[in-house]
Amino acid sequence: MSLQPLDEVQLRELNSTIDMEQALYDQLTRKPASRQEKTALVGGYMVLSDSARNVLNTSNALIDREVDSMRKTGERAQRILWLQLAATIPLGVLLAIGVTLFIARPIRQLDLAIRRLGAGEFEGDIRVVGPADLKYLGSRLEWLRQRLIELEQQKRLFLRHISHELKTPLTAMREGSELLVEGTAGPLSPGQHEIVEILRQKSLQLQRLIEDLLNYHRVHESVGRLDLKTVQFDQVVEQVIEDHRLTAQARRIRTDLHLDSLTLQADEEKLRAVVANLVSNAIKYSPDEGMISLALRQQGDEAVLDIGDAGPGVPIEDRERIFDWFYQGEDAPRGRLRGSGLGLAIAREFVLAHGGRIEVLEGSGPGAHFRVTIPPGTPGPEQ
Repeated sequence: MSLQPLDEVQLRELNSTIDMEQALYDQLTRKPASRQEKTALVGGYMVLSDSARNVLNTSNALIDREVDSMRKTGERAQRILWLQLAATIPLGVLLAIGVTLFIARPIRQLDLAIRRLGAGEFEGDIRVVGPADLKYLGSRLEWLRQRLIELEQQKRLFLRHISHELKTPLTAMREGSELLVEGTAGPLSPGQHEIVEILRQKSLQLQRLIEDLLNYHRVHESVGRLDLKTVQFDQVVEQVIEDHRLTAQARRIRTDLHLDSLTLQADEEKLRAVVANLVSNAIKYSPDEGMISLALRQQGDEAVLDIGDAGPGVPIEDRERIFDWFYQGEDAPRGRLRGSGLGLAIAREFVLAHGGRIEVLEGSGPGAHFRVTIPPGTPGPEQ
């Protein structure tokens, strides 16, 4: 206890107790014999007991003081911890935001680069700024972009060459079959005439497939280039119907038109190609003496064109892929040429280039029901 932080009175009392205890111990070691010495020894122990009790009280007071000091130290440490925590939270938030920005920016750059490559947009270098690993991924994407450009150029060159090489002998085949059909080389028997007619039809089909390949190439080159001008949408639909009038009359197909007068800012040629592909498709799959319906209206700020036919319709399993390049669903009706799988894909690309959408709807009756929607802002009623 003498080593503890005691005040002067407490220290003096403790020393007095120690001296008294030592004196009593010395008396015991001398073995008092007289009654007076024994009485004095017992009185000394009573005094020592009182002194020890005072020392105990001093010890308890010292303990209470140390406990109070420790409590105050704990409270002070707790306040310091709360202050440190209050300072750490915003610091951690700022650090997290900094790291997020440091990582998120190159990730966004990578995501944008991947989206561009997926959409076939190969213009502009791919540069990623950030950690070394992400910069390396950006360099690999740049290598991929260069490789895709090379492959695209090779594909275009191949299409040009193969189209040219196929069209030359095909032209000779067509001219020869036409001459045979006309009887230039002499009369043909019915069997020979049938064979020659098959050759002529197949050469026409082959020519159409080659032209579709060239159209595919041209569409991919021009889909992003729109020659926007004011277009009378209903007049475009009427002109397409007129262009297909003879084909429809040959099979006695009727048209049911409900066209509101609408103008919009669009590329007239691409818009005409969209309608023409859908109308041609409707005529192709409609039965003889059937009917196709076309309705043009303004719905809110959008121009909506509905085209329906009375054919077999689009199977549910084909609706997700019917607008894919070169995808061919159900066979064409008997006696009609099978398509190349490009018409609807071209229509979709042109509609998307205008910011619109094209979809197959559930029809209330037989046949297919296509809907083309031009987004808000471009269409407007005729003034």
